[in-house]
Amino acid sequence: MSRQVRLFLVLTFAFTWICWWCLAFLSGRGTVETGDLLYWVLLIAGGSSPTIFAYVAVARCREEKLSDLNRRVFKFKVAFPYYVFAIFVPVAVAFSGHLFFFLTRGNWMLDIPPNWIFMAVPVFISSVLMGGLEEVGWRGVMQEGMDSRWPLLQLNLFIGVVWALWHLPFFFIPGMSHFGTSFLPFLLGCIGYSGFLTWLYYLTRSAALTVIFHAMINASANLGFGIPLAEGMPYLFNAVLMIVISTVLLLVVVSRKKPAN
Repeated sequence: MSRQVRLFLVLTFAFTWICWWCLAFLSGRGTVETGDLLYWVLLIAGGSSPTIFAYVAVARCREEKLSDLNRRVFKFKVAFPYYVFAIFVPVAVAFSGHLFFFLTRGNWMLDIPPNWIFMAVPVFISSVLMGGLEEVGWRGVMQEGMDSRWPLLQLNLFIGVVWALWHLPFFFIPGMSHFGTSFLPFLLGCIGYSGFLTWLYYLTRSAALTVIFHAMINASANLGFGIPLAEGMPYLFNAVLMIVISTVLLLVVVSRKKPAN
């Protein structure tokens, strides 16, 4: 692991956890509530750290130029099928969980607002700003700095676990969808989603595409397409399904394809 990646991880976890554990403490005591300004300041500040400290780590360590990171962040010139993958796979994954719910419980759990199509663009944009841009750090710095040194499957497992642990304070913050749920299904879900993101970045070297994929995960959930973590078995089914499919993709790409330049 390079010094740049280590610095990125230390700064990202330190800043995020200070913000989010403080938020967990304050909201747990009832000092702040979901609609309060301080709640959102701490939430957004902590969530911004992977993007901010990606640039800090590159600038501080000088293992590469900031222009190199920007080239990955703003790399939109990739083959069209990768865009199809980034946009539609998160939605397809969500629907697979709903299908499992229907087959096991006999009814649909979809909670999609009637005007969802008009909400789709603003929800997607907000999901880029509050979630998607994390991938500047996770992929643009972390995966970029490690995938020449680690086997791809081990790298994905490591990033997935790190990504899940970074979200750990959410399980102690009232008002978050994670609050009061089990961490294990979420951990498996992060590893599964990470597998798709690892595959996508490995083939394209485009952090921009992984931002889109991540934003589609969040947008699908916010529009009612996603399976809530509180649903237990349907969420767990999704997580395991993603791990299996993404592992196959990674095994195939390692055996057949060299990484993009």
